[in-house]
Amino acid sequence: MKKLTILSLSTALLLSLSGMAMAGPGHDHGSDNHADGATEQKQGAPATDGAHMSGKAGDFSSTKDALVALKAALSEADTATQNDNLEAIHEIYPRIEGAAAYIHDYAKPASEGLADRFHASVDQMMALVSEMHDTSHSLDKEGTARLLKKANGSVMLVENFLPASDRAQ
Repeated sequence: MKKLTILSLSTALLLSLSGMAMAGPGHDHGSDNHADGATEQKQGAPATDGAHMSGKAGDFSSTKDALVALKAALSEADTATQNDNLEAIHEIYPRIEGAAAYIHDYAKPASEGLADRFHASVDQMMALVSEMHDTSHSLDKEGTARLLKKANGSVMLVENFLPASDRAQ
C-alpha cells in the first residue's frame, strides 16, 4: 500500500512539474511580454541572446552604473546590520535587487569563454542577495552579516568576469 501511495504522489509531482515552461538558450520568446512582466530586451540595452529577463532590473545606463549602485546599497545594508537596524534592509533591498537584476539581464563577460562561469556567478550573486534579504526579516544579525559578506564576495567575482570598462573599481 505504501508503494502505491508513493508511486501516486511521484506521478502527481512529475505531472505538475512537466507543465512548467522553461526557456533555454536559443529559445525564441517573441516580442510579447512574458506573463511575469519581463520583456525580451530593454530599449537601448545590448541583445541578450534569448536569455530570460528577470523583470526586476533597475534603470541604469550601464553595467558599471549598476555595479556602483549595487556596491553602495550593499554597503548601506552592511552598516544597517552593524547598527542592529535590520529593518532598514527591507528599504535598501529594492535597490540591491534592481542593480543585481540589471547585471543578470544585461551584463556580458569579457570573453565568450568565460560565459558559463560568469552566468553561474551572477546566479549565485542573485541567490545570495535574496537569501540575505530573507534572513534579515527574521532579525538574525549574524546570519544577515554572514550572507552580506558572501554577497559582497560574489559581486567581486562577477566583476572580475566583466570587461575592464564595465568594472566599478
